[in-house]
Amino acid sequence: LREWGARVDEVEAYRMAPREATAIARDWTAAAPDAVVIASPRVAATLAGAVGAETLAVLRCVVAIGATTAAALTHHGVSSMTAPVADFAAAADTLAAARAGARR
Repeated sequence: LREWGARVDEVEAYRMAPREATAIARDWTAAAPDAVVIASPRVAATLAGAVGAETLAVLRCVVAIGATTAAALTHHGVSSMTAPVADFAAAADTLAAARAGARR
């Protein structure tokens, strides 16, 4: 559309519909992660409910995509690092840096 001279406003929207807690827990166990990026307060609550906050709290690294998500994790008793910018690239960089620092 832009190529044809139109002014384009982009809107990103989504609807969160979590899977059953038992399915999340089963897949979590199968994946056996040692670190995680949490992208929203609702995901923090859903994941804590499915696998247990204790499970999240013992991971090598938990990265919150922003301050609101970090606050939600704290509410569930999970410490986290917060990405400097609320986007997935920054969260991935934060996770990579934390993991690299842990190996030293």
